Amino acid sequence: MYLKSVPKVDSIDEIVEIERRLSKAYFAGKLEKELKKIQKEKNFKNPIYYKVEDWIENKEKYDEYNKDRKSGHDTKVSIDKEVGYWRKFNALHSWFVNTFQDGVDECQQSIVDPEVLKELLYKLATINKKNVKDVLPTQKGFFFGGTDYDEYFWQDVEEFRIYLLNLLADNDFEEITLIYRASW
Repeated sequence: MYLKSVPKVDSIDEIVEIERRLSKAYFAGKLEKELKKIQKEKNFKNPIYYKVEDWIENKEKYDEYNKDRKSGHDTKVSIDKEVGYWRKFNALHSWFVNTFQDGVDECQQSIVDPEVLKELLYKLATINKKNVKDVLPTQKGFFFGGTDYDEYFWQDVEEFRIYLLNLLADNDFEEITLIYRASW
């Protein structure tokens, strides 16, 4: 499970379009020029963070791979920056899917509202053995890890609570958008 940040956008489609433009510019040898153009068009205050992926090494393979794709997985240049990563915390994954993906779990990206994360932080501060199944119920499934409310569960809750406290304090959500995605 990943939480990533991107420059302030309104939709996943906007991220996909920016990454496609940057990927095309990369192969044309005009990446820096396109970065500046997008920065100005979108009125981003901070420079665009980007990384060039190694798995598509030439333009022909890139074009062939992209022929029928519509997702954001087909870019050579990506603008997301990892700000969080978890494994086997099925209750948290279930919360993200139900809260931001309308209960649909297809490893898709979704925009995360920081105000809703603040509400979760409050709930995590008040979670206990009596209300745990209402606040953060575990979920069964392949790749999901254990479903017991054991010491490992409570350790995950505490580690995520501290992480979330820092994430919310250290970021300007007027400048960035948070994206959640699970990948199996």
